[in-house]
Amino acid sequence: MTKHTARNLAILSLILLSLLNSTNRGYENFKVSVYSRAYETREMNDVSWIEPRWTELTRQVHVDKVYLETHRDLIVVNEATLNAAKKFFADRGVQTAGGITLTVNERNRFETFCYTNPEHRRKVREIIEYTARHFDEMTKPITLVGGTTVQPTTIARAAGYTFEKVDKFLGRLGKPVGVESYKPYHSTGEDFLHNYLGMCGIPMDLVPEFPVGEKMILLTECAKFDPAIVEKIKSQLVAGKSVTITSGLLRALQGKGIEDIAELRYTNRKAIVKEFSTWGGRTQAKAEMVIPQIQYLTNDAWEELSAMDETNGWPMLISAGYAKGTLYALTIPESFTDLYNLPPTILSRIRDTVTRELPVRVDGPAMVSLFLYDNGTFIVESFLDQSVDVSVTVTGQIAALHDLLSGESLSPAANQGPRMPMFGRRSAGAAPRTTFTMQLKPHSYRAFQYQ
Repeated sequence: MTKHTARNLAILSLILLSLLNSTNRGYENFKVSVYSRAYETREMNDVSWIEPRWTELTRQVHVDKVYLETHRDLIVVNEATLNAAKKFFADRGVQTAGGITLTVNERNRFETFCYTNPEHRRKVREIIEYTARHFDEMTKPITLVGGTTVQPTTIARAAGYTFEKVDKFLGRLGKPVGVESYKPYHSTGEDFLHNYLGMCGIPMDLVPEFPVGEKMILLTECAKFDPAIVEKIKSQLVAGKSVTITSGLLRALQGKGIEDIAELRYTNRKAIVKEFSTWGGRTQAKAEMVIPQIQYLTNDAWEELSAMDETNGWPMLISAGYAKGTLYALTIPESFTDLYNLPPTILSRIRDTVTRELPVRVDGPAMVSLFLYDNGTFIVESFLDQSVDVSVTVTGQIAALHDLLSGESLSPAANQGPRMPMFGRRSAGAAPRTTFTMQLKPHSYRAFQYQ
């Protein structure tokens, strides 16, 4: 195949994975669409151009719908070509819809139409009306880069293989669950921190309303946008629940009532640390990192994790009792990526605290994520470049984990030793848990079900 053909095949980029039940042939749990730019759509009046490309694509991945772009870079696909393309796909049982990219010249730093320009507004309206005459559905593109035996010739086969694999278990997963974290509408602060925590094995569930019913919640700096946030934290603690706040939120709430709960103070001083201390000993991070120095009154709060700066120690995770509940403060490094450099034992202790109300936890290095569902299913995925050994603990006496892809059963680990010792009342009366160990290949995942 020529480079020209390969390039044009790659242009039909896979963009959509809709979690819809499919009643026709193809994938059972979702439908797949491809997007054709105006540059390619305008060639579709020539059957000798589209036929071989479509055949090559669909040998490698099943396609349910094609989005035909009508405009890009002032190129408008003519009506005869659109009609020919629609007929070509209709004859093959494939749905079509319209697409528009409102660029004037994307090679000029994606120059787009300016809505303050009356002539541009007129042109945009003309394009939309033209597209609407031909399609009942339109979209703007989101381009992802990227049974007979078929030699893979395009990225389509990689997508097809992935879809076929996911389709085997997707319908068996339940509703996603995680540690609920309150992010008010239009709020900012410690932006994208939830993503980093998710990559550290803490399943996150962002919610726009304060999660009153949860026994443990996580609040980052963005929660400061709620003027009543301190009172809401107090109410949770009075009710005997737990709240974990980040150092960024602690800084934002200083002088606004947080000191009524605990004598914690975010200072403007920093510490460069690499060594960490727990109740189980000391351990080293992969690299030095800069953290804010949090001060507290002795015996008013307790360090659960400490970062060592020569002879000084600074809290990485600190707890303080209030009424019947407990407030935790998690120190976030100045660079969020340094969370990935924390030692596995330190990450495990953080997970034990923040995810303690979840039925499944993962132990291992950062860049291993846990996707948890409400029906006893979960996925463990590694984003590392090398194989990694991880352990998973499940609440209760679990006889085995059932692999949803391979069908094999995974027995509990031979060593069901105790978890890292914890300070304070939260370790008392903890529900028994069953530990399983497994190895994940680079950039791979495993899906399980337990009962």
